[in-house]
Amino acid sequence: MRQEEARSIRELYKQGKAVKEIAEEFHVSTSMIYSVLRNESNYDPAYAFKRKLKVDPEAAWKLYKEGKTYADISKELSTEAEFISPSLIGHHVRRKWAEEIL
Repeated sequence: MRQEEARSIRELYKQGKAVKEIAEEFHVSTSMIYSVLRNESNYDPAYAFKRKLKVDPEAAWKLYKEGKTYADISKELSTEAEFISPSLIGHHVRRKWAEEIL
């Protein structure tokens, strides 16, 4: 893959495009896209991978403090394009809870 394509892949990801869609656009596997994003392939010293979170931890914590269950929060924050599991909600809620306690 050319360095120019790697830059395009990183930019599309930064703009919010899904990895699967980027892979289809460039006719490569999703693992190749992740390799480029993690800077393992087409290394660029000026690039630093920043992983996007599927869920906003603050939003999940706020809903949890309102008394909603992980399942309720999952339903509320999931979209048609991307399901957020209750266990992922729980992970973020427990981390926020630990931050407040400590």
